[in-house]
Amino acid sequence: MKYKTFIPLCAVGMVSLLGCQNVETNAEERSETLVLTSFLPPMHSQNTDVLSAFIEEVEAATDGRVSIDVYYGDSLGAADYQYDMAVTVRAILLLVCMGTPQVFFP
Repeated sequence: MKYKTFIPLCAVGMVSLLGCQNVETNAEERSETLVLTSFLPPMHSQNTDVLSAFIEEVEAATDGRVSIDVYYGDSLGAADYQYDMAVTVRAILLLVCMGTPQVFFP
């Protein structure tokens, strides 16, 4: 009687362990593109000096698996709506103004 429940439990356990195996995937499958939006114009020093260095560091640290697309000068959305873009995952990384309206941040 005990074996009638033990054997099916072992079978279920073995099948569930198959999902835990470590399977190598292609680098293409593991690559990710992040969206960064900046309210500043493209030639602003924050964009040319800081963000470009940050993007190079991220790509170097991840061996090119993570790339970053940058949208400058409110091209993805106005500065007032940067927080909304983060909440709706329209942009993952945001360079926001320190004077963001207090409506969003109580």
